Amino acid sequence: MDLEPVLGEENGNDNFRPLKTIPVFSFHLLVSTMISFIGVGMAIVFPENKRCEAYFLMLYLRAIFWVVTL
Repeated sequence: MDLEPVLGEENGNDNFRPLKTIPVFSFHLLVSTMISFIGVGMAIVFPENKRCEAYFLMLYLRAIFWVVTL
C-alpha cells in the first residue's frame, strides 16, 4: 500500500498557498473591540436621560460595521 501526500509535491499540487486570514481577522477584532469601548464610554459619559441614544448609536455602529464587512 503506497500512501501519497495530499498537499505534497509528488502529486503535482504545487500551487498551494496558505490563506492570509490573520491580518483580516485582527483588523476585524480591533474594530469590533473599539466599537465596544466606544459604547461603554458613551454609556458612562451620556447623562441618564440620554443613555438610550448612546445605546442606539452603538447599535448603529455595529450594524454599519456588520454591513461593511459582509
